[in-house]
Amino acid sequence: MPESVMPESKASNFVLRDARSSDAQAVAELHATVWREAYDGIAPAAAVDKLTAAYRLTAWREALDEETRSRTTLVADCGGELAGFISFGASNNPLYGDRAEIKHLYVGNAWRGQGIGRRLMGLAFRRLHSAGHTAVGLAVVEENTNARLFYKALGGVETITFEDPGPLWKSNNVLVEWQLPAELE
Repeated sequence: MPESVMPESKASNFVLRDARSSDAQAVAELHATVWREAYDGIAPAAAVDKLTAAYRLTAWREALDEETRSRTTLVADCGGELAGFISFGASNNPLYGDRAEIKHLYVGNAWRGQGIGRRLMGLAFRRLHSAGHTAVGLAVVEENTNARLFYKALGGVETITFEDPGPLWKSNNVLVEWQLPAELE
């Protein structure tokens, strides 16, 4: 996936890097904030109320611990402020078949529209391709139309729908898929 030329903006100085264990708090906070913005009015109020940064912090500490991590997380760092992140790797969910999985992609509201999500996806695709993956999948809640439009603009193809029991609520999801070309830039 080619990286787009970014307009001059506050995001013009961001750096994509591997997340460190010291990023867990910032990742949990951004995850909770963006998730609430996206799913308020879609998810039940009890789920929105419970899925706070404090709730997510334990999982992010484990996910970013060098000894226990099972997937890669990249962050978009803009002068020490976390603008976005992506988490990806091999999937253990049979729904994905032999596809790798993008588990999370979140970009803060103030940073959207500046190419950060596109750049995070591009780097994740290149890393997955280098690891030998030929296809990637991502699950998105059906009602999350903004995300679905973004993935479609990146060449994602919606392949199947399914119900995700989730930790706190059942949602109808769509699996978006990308075939990775033999050569990636």
